[in-house]
Amino acid sequence: MTKILGTSAINLNDNSIKSRLESNKYYLVSAERVYDAKWFMEQIYKDIDDTNYIAVGTKETGKYEQYCCDYKRLESKIMNVLSLKDTYVSINTFWNFNRRQKNVRRLNAFFLDIDYYKVDKYKDLTTKEVIADMRKKDMFNGFEPSFFVDSGRGFYIYYLI
Repeated sequence: MTKILGTSAINLNDNSIKSRLESNKYYLVSAERVYDAKWFMEQIYKDIDDTNYIAVGTKETGKYEQYCCDYKRLESKIMNVLSLKDTYVSINTFWNFNRRQKNVRRLNAFFLDIDYYKVDKYKDLTTKEVIADMRKKDMFNGFEPSFFVDSGRGFYIYYLI
């Protein structure tokens, strides 16, 4: 069974992420998304070597799939991975290709998922407005986040370790 994406076909029996990482084709995505993804990866995965593996997940086929790869491979094929819908990367890295708690190699950061769209008072505000309100109320209490990521329906607050 195949699914057509633009002019490309993916075998649904294979892992979509693995297929994109191994593909000799390049999938087009906006330069801004590529820039943002590379910036994010540089922040999270500072100073890692090729013995660290990153889990990448997607809901491209309607079910959650994941695949682990090293930083260089992910960076070189980031456009292909970003072309999949609902793509996620692990914040922490692993010793091998198996994303399990016992295989965690390095803790890089932790994050908070803020779903402000569920709160009537905030649901019509932008992420920037919610963050400004949090700062005004001194909600970070001297513990300023490393950065924020807009998730489309909320945002993440990241603290690098």
